[in-house]
Amino acid sequence: LGGGLVMAMYDITYTQFYVQLLKSVTVTDIVFGLVKAVIFDMDGVIVDSEAHWQYIFESMVQKYGKTLSDADKREFYGCSLEKEIEILSRYIYLSKEEIMDLRQKYCEKYPMEYQKYMLEGVKELITYLKSKHIKIAIASSNVLNEIKNMVNECGLNAMFDCIISGDMFERSKPDPAIYNYAVSLLEIPRENIYVIEDSEYGIEAACLAGLDVLAIKNQYYQFDLSAAQLEFSSHKDILEYIKKAIIKED
Repeated sequence: LGGGLVMAMYDITYTQFYVQLLKSVTVTDIVFGLVKAVIFDMDGVIVDSEAHWQYIFESMVQKYGKTLSDADKREFYGCSLEKEIEILSRYIYLSKEEIMDLRQKYCEKYPMEYQKYMLEGVKELITYLKSKHIKIAIASSNVLNEIKNMVNECGLNAMFDCIISGDMFERSKPDPAIYNYAVSLLEIPRENIYVIEDSEYGIEAACLAGLDVLAIKNQYYQFDLSAAQLEFSSHKDILEYIKKAIIKED
């Protein structure tokens, strides 16, 4: 029935009619269009690497008799390398270059075992997207060498159409440059690109780039994910949502 006929039958106003109409429409009907590309953050989205990095940072400051505050531990999450050095400089009174060198020594002493930290369900999600010929990218604040190590160790070499690192830009997340560049490489309209993020920095960057965000909840901190279009507890949930709501798979 048309809106006018329904209103005549039930004697309701236009406002009342559209309120009732919206109540009958689910979020999956109105939020997303056809997905043609998905951009993944890395740390906290593909691999649960935050605990490892926290251990390295805590070990570094303990060497100088200091202890990281809870606020600074939280600030590390999802930040750029430049921001990491800034936070560490609050505890380690050395030059930026010296802190960088110290960080590198600790990374070599405690290498990341990426395969060990791969998040449950993420490989299945990436494999599914690839099988549907959906373009896939990584846009991470991490350094390029670490991203490539992760991709190699997790057996994802052939999966990504492009890999973009925060060290390629003057400003990393929450600046949108990394996502704007990803869009240019993917050559897909923004309305058909979806971002999977877990941090406030990343969500802000994606939103500023005009992209829709599927946020995955963090197990360590309760971040404000309200700027994202939808929130999920796992990659399995994201996969089921994409199948039903975006690709319209039965």
